[in-house]
Amino acid sequence: KVLLAITTVGCSLLAGAFLAAQNVIGRAFTQDKEVVAAIALLVPMAAIFQVSDGVQSAVAGALRGMGRQKMVALLNFVGFWLIGTSIGAALTFSDAFGAAFGGGGGSGGDSGGEHDDDDDHDDSLGGSGKGAMGVAGLWWGLAIGISATSVVGVASLSQTNFQREAALARARVVVAKEDGNRSEVRMSVQL
Repeated sequence: KVLLAITTVGCSLLAGAFLAAQNVIGRAFTQDKEVVAAIALLVPMAAIFQVSDGVQSAVAGALRGMGRQKMVALLNFVGFWLIGTSIGAALTFSDAFGAAFGGGGGSGGDSGGEHDDDDDHDDSLGGSGKGAMGVAGLWWGLAIGISATSVVGVASLSQTNFQREAALARARVVVAKEDGNRSEVRMSVQL
């Protein structure tokens, strides 16, 4: 709980700093106003990614420490590859999905769709009016995937009996001999 709290607070502070400097970050790299504006549009996604990635890393470390490497691998596979890249590809290349999530083209190339001239179309993502989000869609998909991985991991940890896990850890590591300043440790490995 402490690890997750520290990680969440720390990453949230960094995410807040990203958001506060949203329109300034791009200027550290270029003075081109279009590039600075495009970077500013990606900052909210980067802020979400920052928090979710930090939580996911903490969860994965705790699960690995409990010997649950298979669960970590499964969470990463499902979160990154099945959820993240699937949603990311849909948002990147698909007019239908990209438009539903506020797409507007960008650096993903020509999606082949026609821009309707509705006055209510939102081009706030710097798009060309096409529904596909371009590269921003890929990163939004990955942010969604890592967020899903984080939520499932936190839910798993919240159901963990840490007293039992500590006892299991002690059973796996047995101190065989202690001789002055030197300790010999024998570890049992579960396959």
